[in-house]
Formats: sequence, C-alpha cells, structure tokens
Amino acid sequence: MNLTNLRHTAASALVLAALTLAGCASTGSDVHQYLLRDSSAPLSANEQASVAISQLTLPDYLYDDAIVLLLDDQQMHSARVHRWAEPSPTAIKRYLTQRIASRFAQQEEIQPVRLEINIDELIGNVDGDISLRASYRFKRPDGTQRSGRVNRQLQQPADGYPGLVAGHAAILDDLAAMIANDLSNQIGR
Repeated sequence: MNLTNLRHTAASALVLAALTLAGCASTGSDVHQYLLRDSSAPLSANEQASVAISQLTLPDYLYDDAIVLLLDDQQMHSARVHRWAEPSPTAIKRYLTQRIASRFAQQEEIQPVRLEINIDELIGNVDGDISLRASYRFKRPDGTQRSGRVNRQLQQPADGYPGLVAGHAAILDDLAAMIANDLSNQIGR
C-alpha cells in the first residue's frame, strides 16, 4: 500500500469514527428525569431523630434508574427516556423517613423508633394502576415491637410518566400514614 492510499484509508476511518460517535451522541430523544420529593416543610432535628429506617429492602427493578412499567402479568418495560434523577433506594428511604416523621412528630411524646421496611412491589401498569405490597416492623427503645403489612392499589392521578411518579409518591404517602398511625397507637397504650 502506498503512502497516498494509506492517508486516504486513515482519513476515511477517522471520518467514519466521527460520524459514528456523533450518531451515538444524538439519540433524538430528550431524557426526562424525575425526583421523589416531599414538598412539606423541612423537619427539625428532633423530628428527624424520631424515626430511623434501619433497613429498607426493595425489589431489584427499583435499583435501576429507569422508571419501570408493568406491561402484563409477567413483562416489565424499563423506560429509556424516563428516569429517576437519583438512586431509588436513597430517594424512597428519605421520602418515607420525612413523611413518617412529619406525621409521627405531631405527637406530644416522641420516643425514637427504628423501622425495617420491606417493599415487595412498587410498580405502575399500562392501565394507570399503581401497586404496593410491603411489610414493616418497628422497634422502640423500651422493647416494644410491632409489624404490619400493606397491600394497596391506586389509580395514578394524571396521565403519563409524570402521573406515574406522582402515583408513586401518593402510594408511599399511604404507607407512611399507616406506619405513623401504628406508631401513634403504640403511644396510647
């Protein structure tokens, strides 16, 4: 191969590589990122100390940053352009802690509580239903323990992925309310 052909081959390879990289960089679709946020006022240090989630177990599909949708009884779809903006375990743990503590902190007597929460299912489907199956157990410093189970479904409040994310927040609010109610009932005993 002569020097001229080598230059043409090298130049062609560089152009082809540049075009390939440019094609990979522009997918044509914007990525939409969503946050699971509690819009209530920030908690005081005392309120934050009232509830600690010591263990949160989630299904594997919630460890991915893609928002997952159940297509039928067996098949899930991981969205390519609709994603969680932060790791789901971190967001869910913070969200539940804030929601439980804000409800529970309204009690006059607050003893610290350690919670273990196991979420077996938290997913929406193509019909707009969101399903939550979870269990929880709490322990108090005085040795009091209590556990509960939640099996809940609700209709997402709006269409599309923004509605699905809002539905996740609403159903997690229900879980937080049930746990806070259980904690409040234990105080009265």
